[in-house]
Amino acid sequence: MHRSGLGDAPRPLLEEFAKIKSGDVVLPLQEPTEQSGRELRLRCVVEPDEAQKVLLNRLGLELPRRLRSSLAK
Repeated sequence: MHRSGLGDAPRPLLEEFAKIKSGDVVLPLQEPTEQSGRELRLRCVVEPDEAQKVLLNRLGLELPRRLRSSLAK
């Protein structure tokens, strides 16, 4: 933080980043021959607001658009 010119107090930075949310999109999968009950889960990250983008940029960080996906049964 100090090298990025953001000061030495991590609390305001962490509070701002805590506002960035992610959500799961759950899609049921249907096999052609049977009802498997399987589903595809996609974890998506919400687009940060302008202030969060500035902070991320100053720290040299980039948020992923999507996190790991998985098949669940």
